[in-house]
Amino acid sequence: MNFGKYSSQVEEVYSFANSGPLLTPLSIEEQSEINRDQFAMVKYLEEAEWHAWEDTFGSEEETWTDLRELNMAEVLEKAFEEEQFTQIKDHLVNHLPQLTRMVQSRLGDEYFDLLDDIVGDLHNAAFNRAIQGPQGFFEDLFKVYQQGAWPCGWEGNYPEGKLMVHFPLL
Repeated sequence: MNFGKYSSQVEEVYSFANSGPLLTPLSIEEQSEINRDQFAMVKYLEEAEWHAWEDTFGSEEETWTDLRELNMAEVLEKAFEEEQFTQIKDHLVNHLPQLTRMVQSRLGDEYFDLLDDIVGDLHNAAFNRAIQGPQGFFEDLFKVYQQGAWPCGWEGNYPEGKLMVHFPLL
């Protein structure tokens, strides 16, 4: 696959979608190793879904979707400066069905409702990496996924505050 100058970093996102620790339950020992100062932990899936899809945060009462869209708009601003923007965008869009199939095949029934969010986040992480390499908001989300968790909201006034994450438990 050729996704521009950061191709190998983009391919890492697809490799993760195919075989990484997607929503992998953590043992008690692994749970103790999580830096709880870095994240606002959400223990129960139902609570995580509420934060992701209904909750508002900050003085502007933004939603989690608002925050992801705002950050994607910043990536798109940079993308329009990229010489190969159209080719990269088209290549990523063409791989979206494959990304969806990979994630869908790995989700258990209890997580099926998260499919669109996960695919969207991973697609945006790949797009972000194609444009500016592994940095920024979507890179932070990708790192959460790599730890086996689901980023599901924000606590505080963005950019102050913390990412809310749901780590599946054993």
